[in-house]
Amino acid sequence: MNKFKFGQKVRLKSEPNDVFTITNIIEHRYIIIKATSSPPGYYKCIVNDSDIYSAEISMCPVCYQDVECENDKIKEHKNHNELCYGSYTPTESK
Repeated sequence: MNKFKFGQKVRLKSEPNDVFTITNIIEHRYIIIKATSSPPGYYKCIVNDSDIYSAEISMCPVCYQDVECENDKIKEHKNHNELCYGSYTPTESK
């Protein structure tokens, strides 16, 4: 059984500031990608369970951005350069 699911947002332990998306799962290995702006395109790599962890990304109910969660609440984030009203909104417990 795989630890992660197709489409799940994850982080690489070696690059904790970047969020990747699982695009394929082959025999307990994951193909993950992230969009890059320079050069335009995608950064893709193949990793094992031990190389990644869940990014805990949700969608803000106010601004509809992908946002990070912490302690079952949406983390503080900005919308149009101002604090979004959706910051600190409780998320569903797992």
